[in-house]
Amino acid sequence: GILVTEIHPTTFAKSVVQPYDVVLAIDDIPIANDGTIPFRETRIMCDFVVSSKSIGDSCKLRVLRDGKELELSLQVSLSNPLVPVRSYPSYFIYGGLVFIKLTHQYLQEFGEDWFNSCPRKLLHLAMHGVRSHPDQEIVVLSHVLPDEANIGFSPFTTLQVVSVNNVRIRNLNHLVQVIETSQDSFLRFVLDENVLVIFETHQSKIKNQEILTKYNIPSDKSRDLLPSTE
Repeated sequence: GILVTEIHPTTFAKSVVQPYDVVLAIDDIPIANDGTIPFRETRIMCDFVVSSKSIGDSCKLRVLRDGKELELSLQVSLSNPLVPVRSYPSYFIYGGLVFIKLTHQYLQEFGEDWFNSCPRKLLHLAMHGVRSHPDQEIVVLSHVLPDEANIGFSPFTTLQVVSVNNVRIRNLNHLVQVIETSQDSFLRFVLDENVLVIFETHQSKIKNQEILTKYNIPSDKSRDLLPSTE
């Protein structure tokens, strides 16, 4: 069998399987210690059984837990990766700083050899990141629109936004909410690598509109982040 060492916290499996369960069989097919199952005249990885099913189908698992064998049922569902391959091109601009949610599509903008040329931390999140809550996104400072209001900030592009005024940022929409509802005199952005960016709130709102006009950008945010008209 195979040992379960980690379970993605936002998946259906979280309520069925437990860490340190040993999965002995899937759909009554025994699993070897190397994770393979018999298939015709050879052996293949056991995840073939899951990948051959449709969304909503069930898998029957036989597991060993605390010395006892249990029969469990696990529903097949779509994966919800932390970093999607493609997504609506969302953005938010504040003080000339352009914030986006991380996607594989963004990483591919680093050229034909993007896998080797894109930022290592962002690549690691894209390949191995796991959601800790269902609406989690990685928010990144993607560009700086040059202006006197943001002099010196250009080296910070490609860094993840960690928090604003001590509020940990869950996703791009959350970033917009935190900024637009803030009553503080200053906004303190903490980026990855402990980078601190500070804006004076009132002046930044004025400068942001000037920057948008300067660069002929009609809105400070993409359509999906605009307030609902319903």
